[in-house]
Amino acid sequence: MVENRTKRANTRKILLNKDHFATPWDLFYKIEDDLGIKFVFDVCASKKNHKCKNYFTAQQNALKKDWSKEGFNFWNAPHSKNKYFVKKAYDQYLNRGVKSVGLIPLNVLSSEYAFKYIHGIAEIKFLKGRPKFLNPTNQKISKFPSRNGYILIIYGKVSKSTSLNISPYNHFQ
Repeated sequence: MVENRTKRANTRKILLNKDHFATPWDLFYKIEDDLGIKFVFDVCASKKNHKCKNYFTAQQNALKKDWSKEGFNFWNAPHSKNKYFVKKAYDQYLNRGVKSVGLIPLNVLSSEYAFKYIHGIAEIKFLKGRPKFLNPTNQKISKFPSRNGYILIIYGKVSKSTSLNISPYNHFQ
């Protein structure tokens, strides 16, 4: 019984840590389709949740690497590191021409760093609704939608410039 309580407590800690929730596959494919692009590199991934054949894990630290110039990079950064990934994407785009799309919480737009690295530089697309991300303990869709609204920030020209309408979408509420 103590073992079960410990396991539940550990699971709860992981679920409360928003850094480990991954992007669902159908949202990933919907973003590619709606933007008319194909992602070639996932810069915020793990061996369990990577969305592209090529990816960086936390141990490889994408913040210290050059990102791919061969196509669009995808990133759904750990929330605790959004600021650093926004700045990295900005730097990679301006200094190397690297194209990327970041899936980040809507509230980032009012941050000081957003005014420095996003506004007037990146294209911003709003996602309608609140996504349900993959549970980090079992890689299944979470029972509950995120408490945050989300946006895509796009560094580089996409094939389709239409308004992104992700909803209706299986994992949005």
